[in-house]
Amino acid sequence: MTIDKIGYLMVNRSEDASYTGGVMIIDRYGMPHEFKYTEPIRPTKLQRILYGKALDRYIKNEVIVKNLISKIENAPSLYFVKERELSDFGSELKRLFVTVSVSMDDPGKEVGSIKQTEGGEFIIRVSSTEVFRCYSNALKSSERMKEFTEILLELSKTLDLLEPFNRVEEALEFICKQKS
Repeated sequence: MTIDKIGYLMVNRSEDASYTGGVMIIDRYGMPHEFKYTEPIRPTKLQRILYGKALDRYIKNEVIVKNLISKIENAPSLYFVKERELSDFGSELKRLFVTVSVSMDDPGKEVGSIKQTEGGEFIIRVSSTEVFRCYSNALKSSERMKEFTEILLELSKTLDLLEPFNRVEEALEFICKQKS
C-alpha cells in the first residue's frame, strides 16, 4: 500500500499565550502541495475564565484543527501530529492522525519490528538506525497497526519522517513575525 499525500499538522502556543496552527500537505518525497495556517488566536480573559482548563483543548481542536482540516482541498488519508491529544481528535474528524517521534527504545533489531507499550503507544523500527514512537487511537487493532507499519516503512525510504514538522514550525514563526 502506498500513500501519495501526507499531512503534517501542528498547533503552537507562544509566550504571549496566543495560538497558531498550520498544516502542510506533502507528497512521499517531501514536496509541499498545500499549506494552510491560522492567524494568531489570543483568548480573552473572559474566555480563560469560562473555559478554565478546557480552553487549551478547545482552541487547539475545535477552533484550529477543525478550521485547518476543513480548508484542505486535497485531503490526505494520513496526518502526522506532534501532540497526543491531537491524534485522539482525529477520530472525531474521521481522519487518521498519528503522533510520531524519535524513540530510544528497541522494538527488535529487524526492520519492521513493533513493540506495544502500556500507554497504547507502539515503537517501530523503520531502518537499522531509525526507531519511532507512534500513537493513534485508530491503530489499536493488530491489523491496522501492521498496515500502518507498512506505510511507515514505505515512506521512510523517500522521506525524512520528522523534518516536515520543522518546516511547518518555521513557517508559523515566519508568519507570526510578519504580522507583528
